Amino acid sequence: MKLFSHKMFGFALLLSLLAFISCQTEMELTESIDSYQFEESYKTPNMEFIGFKAGDAQWGNSSRTDWGQIKNTQSIRSVGSALQFGGIAVDESSSYFGVYSFQEIKEYKNKKRYITFIEIPDFDLTYTTNEMDGARIAGIVFCSTGVGLPIGLLLIAHPYKTTMYMKTNANIYVYDAQIKEIIYKKNVSSTAEKEFKGIWYRSSEIGKQKIYDYFASIMANELLKEYDNVKKSPQFKDTLY
Repeated sequence: MKLFSHKMFGFALLLSLLAFISCQTEMELTESIDSYQFEESYKTPNMEFIGFKAGDAQWGNSSRTDWGQIKNTQSIRSVGSALQFGGIAVDESSSYFGVYSFQEIKEYKNKKRYITFIEIPDFDLTYTTNEMDGARIAGIVFCSTGVGLPIGLLLIAHPYKTTMYMKTNANIYVYDAQIKEIIYKKNVSSTAEKEFKGIWYRSSEIGKQKIYDYFASIMANELLKEYDNVKKSPQFKDTLY
């Protein structure tokens, strides 16, 4: 009878542990990143922003999927409106449907002298997890012996963590429609690393989206910071407004 009770207790403990582990796999984000702030500007700039060009033809499926999620975040979709508020470029990103080739841009019916867009030649979002680290493997070994079940369960139940890595290259282009040439190109590299609670590939879409939003905010801020330099560049001092 006692043996049966011990087995039932162990079974109940195992079910509780599995439920606990299941809850742990959801990705968690406990902080946010403030948006990059331009100095207030009510001037109408002589430049149009026409959006993003992704060089995803050479990317792997994972990078294409991740960029598809990143580009649809609020941070990336708001780059154009942020540029307009900052007096750098009028947001025409929702009006341009070309393929961002220089030949098509030449044919673009622009209203301003300058046209700017952002090319993304490289994007990579990877992760590592402690799902099968040394402690958890030791826990499995302890559980397999039967005698070490309590210790094993504790080792298996230690928090799941995922470390995410983002690496991306972006090129900011400014095309002068008056002389029909690219007159400004700047590479902006963004790298970021962050540890989160949970497991990436076992998390819900809602949990993953929070992480996409986090890295999108970092990327957008780096791009807007560089556009601040465009605004202040002597090259555009007499013609941007």
